[in-house]
Amino acid sequence: MKVKHFAWMFCLVSGSALAQVYDVAIEIMDNDKVIATPKLVVKEGQEASVSVSNVFDISMTVHKQDSAYAVMTQLKTAENSISPSLLVKPNEPASVMVGDTGLNLTITERE
Repeated sequence: MKVKHFAWMFCLVSGSALAQVYDVAIEIMDNDKVIATPKLVVKEGQEASVSVSNVFDISMTVHKQDSAYAVMTQLKTAENSISPSLLVKPNEPASVMVGDTGLNLTITERE
């Protein structure tokens, strides 16, 4: 039984250690102005977030999907709240606008 438990723990630890890591450059727009340009380090399948009091709160999850990335986001600004999902090509900017609030994202894989 101890061997099975050790093998399971090894798979759990090694599986999380092998998860791809992405650098995500973000432009957050509100009322047609860029209000912030945060950069996030996102581990595949895990939520990453950043916030600045009374300005914005953003969280996202990235999953590799063939030759692109499926990105699920939640963005709250002082004016609006949006939750767009995007399909983003590596190293190419992708944008989404909902009303006057939006995002520009560029994703790069870390080696």
